Amino acid sequence: MRCELEGGEEQRGIATRWENVNRIISGWKPGDLVIVTALPKTGKTTFMLDITRSLVLSWIPTLFFCLEMRPERLIRKFIQAQYQIENPTLKDVQNAKVLLEKVPLYFGHNFKFQKVDDVLDVIREAVRRYGLKFVVFDNLHMLCRGDSVNERLAQAVLGFKLLAEECEIPIAVIAQPRKRENGASEIMSAEDVKYSSAIHSDCDQMIILHRNRKASKSKDIKYGMASSEESMDPITLVRVEAHRYGPGGETLLYYSGNHSRFEQLERKDTMRLAGKGASNQ
Repeated sequence: MRCELEGGEEQRGIATRWENVNRIISGWKPGDLVIVTALPKTGKTTFMLDITRSLVLSWIPTLFFCLEMRPERLIRKFIQAQYQIENPTLKDVQNAKVLLEKVPLYFGHNFKFQKVDDVLDVIREAVRRYGLKFVVFDNLHMLCRGDSVNERLAQAVLGFKLLAEECEIPIAVIAQPRKRENGASEIMSAEDVKYSSAIHSDCDQMIILHRNRKASKSKDIKYGMASSEESMDPITLVRVEAHRYGPGGETLLYYSGNHSRFEQLERKDTMRLAGKGASNQ
């Protein structure tokens, strides 16, 4: 499956490489602001980078602007996903270099504190210079730290929305959840996003990812081998919580952490897992 611009002129939109996900997002249209959120270590960045990888392989110019991770680390994840290997060899890196020189993939990064307007100006110039059709920004809350966080977030969300409309492209922004008293056992809702009122009201679509916690084996705990990734189930619920132009919905993907990618489950597996009550995780 390939990620592409799908539909006719009136229904044109960005599609992912997962058919089941496409059915609930209905294609991201020019001007759309998409918020992606999940609990830590669920795979938010991997999810959006996987979509980005498929987009650029379909020759759709895409910018991945990440404040948390340097481009070198993102490229490693790109290589892992593309060649489905955990530890890239020198040959894999060389092959990826040839590939990356051809595809319209662009990275943005700055480890210094950024003002919202500066980030928006960089994206605006990148759209003009490279003809971008899709932008991912990771992450919103890192951009809006400091005093008056509510006000900063409201301005940032509105700024991203207006920029998406101005540039006539969809923009996806990764946002962080607030700490919850019930921990990680229950699926998030829109209200679980930090300072969620402005985010929820101004975005066109909110996507929530959820993976169940798994109990670590006693021998792993004893020898200190249990990791955060190992303690989460790879079956991932993808829920469209808010959708300005459609009903939303939910579906399932399989998270392959070693390969930094998500896979679509076979229909029979999806039906079996849904029968167990994905919504009751």
